[in-house]
Amino acid sequence: MHQKRSVFGILGLIAVASVYFFATQYIQSNKIITLQQKLNAQLSQICANGFTLSTRETGEKKEHFTIRLDDPEKASAYLTQKGIPFTVEQAQELQGLKLGVDLAYLKHTIALDLYPVALPALLHTILAQESDKTILVQFEEMLREKTLFAHIDINHSGTAFQGYLKDINETLSGEKEVRLTLQGFHFSGHVKNGKLAKLAQTFHSLHLYMEGEIDRHIYGLQHHYALTGPTVHDHTESYRIEEIKMNEAPEAELLAQDIYILSTSGVKNGLAEEGLRTKINTADLLFDKEPLGIKNFYLDMNISNIDIHTFETLLKSGSDQEALFHAPSEKRLSHAIHIDIPRLSVEKITFQGKEIDGFTLRSQIDIDSSADISLFMMHPEHVLSKMDATMELSLSKELLALINKIPKAMLLYMMHGPRNVSDQSIYNIHLQNGLMNINGKDLMMNGKPVRF
Repeated sequence: MHQKRSVFGILGLIAVASVYFFATQYIQSNKIITLQQKLNAQLSQICANGFTLSTRETGEKKEHFTIRLDDPEKASAYLTQKGIPFTVEQAQELQGLKLGVDLAYLKHTIALDLYPVALPALLHTILAQESDKTILVQFEEMLREKTLFAHIDINHSGTAFQGYLKDINETLSGEKEVRLTLQGFHFSGHVKNGKLAKLAQTFHSLHLYMEGEIDRHIYGLQHHYALTGPTVHDHTESYRIEEIKMNEAPEAELLAQDIYILSTSGVKNGLAEEGLRTKINTADLLFDKEPLGIKNFYLDMNISNIDIHTFETLLKSGSDQEALFHAPSEKRLSHAIHIDIPRLSVEKITFQGKEIDGFTLRSQIDIDSSADISLFMMHPEHVLSKMDATMELSLSKELLALINKIPKAMLLYMMHGPRNVSDQSIYNIHLQNGLMNINGKDLMMNGKPVRF
C-alpha cells in the first residue's frame, strides 16, 4: 500500500513542479531576440543547478526542448532560493523526471505548455515492481496523451503569470481499479527580484480512488501565498477548503467541512517566528468503528526564536533522521525556542450519539537551547526533559466523566482531582526539569516522582 500511495504523491509533485518551474524565469524586454537571450541565460543557470537540457528545436517565434532533473540536492537548493520550497527528499522522488516544454513568443506574453514525457526513476521502479504491469503501460500512455499538462502565460517583463492544469478524469484498470480526477485548477502569481512574490491557486475538486485502499476527496480549495520580506522564510500563506472526505475503512474515515488555515513566518536577526491559525467548522471521524464528531475546532499557536540555520538543516534533512544525527554541528539549538498557544479548543463533541461541551487549552512552552534536535523524533522524552511548560486545561464536566471511563485516566483523576470553576473542571499543569506538577501535586508512580 505504501508504494502505491507513493505513486500518487510523486504525481502530485510532478504537477506542482510542472506548473511553477518556469514562472520565475523570464525577465524584461518585448523584443523576441532579447527574450531568447534571456531564455538562454536562464536555461544555462538551470543546467548549472541540477538539471539537464536536451537539444533545442527552434522555429519562427517557437521552441521545443526537454529538461531532466538529475541532481536532487542542487535542484532543491535552487528552487527553494527562487521561493518555491522544495526539499531534497521531494527532489529525490522526482529524479529522472523529464519535462517537455513548448514555448511561443506572443505579442504580449510568453506562452508555455509543460508536460512530463518520462516518469521519475522511483515512480517507474514502483510501477514496474507491481505484479500487474498494465498500470505502468497506462501511465506511459497518459504521458503520450499529455494527460498531465499545464499551460502558463508569462508577461514579457517576467513579473506576472497565470495558467491552469488541464482537467484530469482517468480510470486505470488492473488488479485493482484506480481513479484520478482533478477539476478546475487555475493559478496566477507575481515575481519580484527573481523570486515568487505572490501566488493564488484554486480548484473545484480532487478525487483519488484506489479500490480497497484509498478514497479521498477535496472540494473547493483556495490557496494564497505572499512573500513579505527579503528571505523565503518571510511570508504569509492561507488555505480555505470547503470539504475533505477520506475513507480508508476499516482503519479510518473522515469528513471535515469549512477549513481555514493561516500561517505566517518572519525573520529578524537570523531568528524566525512562525504563527499558525486553524479553524474547522465540523469534523466527523470514525476510528475502529467508533464515531466521533467535533464542532468549532480552533488552534492559535506561535513559535519564536527559531534559528534559521538550524531550521534549514531540518528542511534539508527531510525525514532522514540519520542525516541529521550525523551532523554534530547542528545538534544543539542556538536559542531557547518559545511556543505560545493562546487557544486550542473544541466547542462541542459528539460521542456515542450524545453531544457534550468540549475543552480549552492554553499553554506556554520554552525548550532549552541545550536540547539535541537529532533526538526530537527518535526520543520524545528528551524534549520533555528540556521543557519548561505551563498549561491550563479546562474541560466540561461531561467530557471529564467520559474520559474517566478509561482506567488509566480514572487512576490519574483519583490522584490529581481538578479544580471546579462553574461548570468547568480545571487542570493547571507545570513541567520543569523533567518533573510534572498537576494542580500543585507532583506526578507520582510507585511512590516516586515521575521523571521524563
